[in-house]
Amino acid sequence: MKTALRRLAAVLIGVLVLLEELAWGLLDALRRAVETVVPFDTLRAWLRRRSRWQALGLFSVLLALAEGGKVAALALIGTGKLLLGLAVLVLLKMIGGVILVTLWQECRDRLLEFALIDRAHRIILAWKARVHAWLDRQTWWQSVRGTLRSLKDRVRGWLGVRRRTG
Repeated sequence: MKTALRRLAAVLIGVLVLLEELAWGLLDALRRAVETVVPFDTLRAWLRRRSRWQALGLFSVLLALAEGGKVAALALIGTGKLLLGLAVLVLLKMIGGVILVTLWQECRDRLLEFALIDRAHRIILAWKARVHAWLDRQTWWQSVRGTLRSLKDRVRGWLGVRRRTG
């Protein structure tokens, strides 16, 4: 029973890692698409000039706004406005995610100056590496990755987009 629960937990963790990486990749792609229309050069330069405390403040404000938005979206859902609540949640994830990706990319070094953030970041990266190592040994995972790669290539072909290298 204990082994079955561990396997189930490992599979669930693997799925979460896959979804997190997929979401991060999609948000980064969305950020790049938005940057073709709205130049973020000024924002990026401004973010790079922030101190570590200012960067932490920006992250804190973003997280507070996102959590407040989630509460509002859940309130909408709870009052029977399901589609509006879901739309608010999706928009929060997309816009907040794009902003978070940009903030992390530009302020990462300063945020990692905080010992707690650096330690948490290293723990998460080590945990993620262990999960990936376990997943990479699973035949079903290799099959899933091959199927996803084939699907991505097919979609890129339809869109006329070449595969990125490196």
